[in-house]
Amino acid sequence: MKKLLPLLLGITLTLMGCDKDDCNPARNSSSFESNKSIAVHYNGDAQQDYYHVVNGENLVFSYSHVAPECENTMDDEWGYTLTFEVGKDATTFRFEGAELPIAKGFYQEWGAWVSSNTHPLDGGLIEGTKMADGKWRVKADVTAQASTGSAKRITFDTVFQK
Repeated sequence: MKKLLPLLLGITLTLMGCDKDDCNPARNSSSFESNKSIAVHYNGDAQQDYYHVVNGENLVFSYSHVAPECENTMDDEWGYTLTFEVGKDATTFRFEGAELPIAKGFYQEWGAWVSSNTHPLDGGLIEGTKMADGKWRVKADVTAQASTGSAKRITFDTVFQK
């Protein structure tokens, strides 16, 4: 019983450690950049593709999610970014199923307990329309492999701006 006391105390303190007043809520952001492109490089040692945003001539869109973070909890930082590319002259786009690789879309998690590897989008749909003010309305419902190896579903309907 004495051996269980420190464990139970630790669990109790962990559960009580994140008071709502000490936590920052989850946040989402979306933006796009001109004169960019996504480069894909195969790493033979890791047996996987790596994705990088580089200077180019197209539009690159990024949607980011940052999970809630609590001041009293160590290493709870976690988030992901979904990035994809669209032709520079596009006013609308739609990538679905077999067309999804055209967007060179990738998913990247970050945080204390995940790898920061990039993963291609496995399936789904991304579509967007350029608005009169130069912003883009983009809807997505896609899946990618998370760092745990399981499928991660990402959905959003939001406005992207520079």
